[in-house]
Amino acid sequence: CTDILSSTAVIFSVLPTPAGTFDVSGMRFGYGTTTTCDIQGFFFHAGQMGTTLYYGALATYYVLEVSTNTPKKVVKTQIEPFLHAIPILYPVTTGIFLAVTQEFNNAFTICWIAAYPFECRYNPNVECERGKNFILYRWIFVNIPIVIVFFVVVICMITLICTV
Repeated sequence: CTDILSSTAVIFSVLPTPAGTFDVSGMRFGYGTTTTCDIQGFFFHAGQMGTTLYYGALATYYVLEVSTNTPKKVVKTQIEPFLHAIPILYPVTTGIFLAVTQEFNNAFTICWIAAYPFECRYNPNVECERGKNFILYRWIFVNIPIVIVFFVVVICMITLICTV
């Protein structure tokens, strides 16, 4: 389900980017508005983070089922709801926050967490109109959770290998 969100966002590529936006080479592209860019950014973020978090949840579930003596009823009623809630609620709530704080902007080939206008990313004389904290938010809402999930999956796989 979450992969469908990000795939849908990717299908549209640069089309939702606000009309008149320029890329690095100075070529004009985009047929959308800031709203369409926000929508694409939300779908892309929610889909990518939801899929990543589900990988970690699935690995955790396998460890509970295969490597521990946790009763199936406990897993089903007390743990599994969290294994579904986290990959759904985290991307949706952070996606809403990023949309409200105007962090979804043209990021070359898709609308994602980026600064606007493009020049403010590297030129201190150009003030960012939108996405002023894009580097911080990429780290907090994307990079750190991905690193955590990576280690969760590695630890789960090592645990499975050692117990099976």
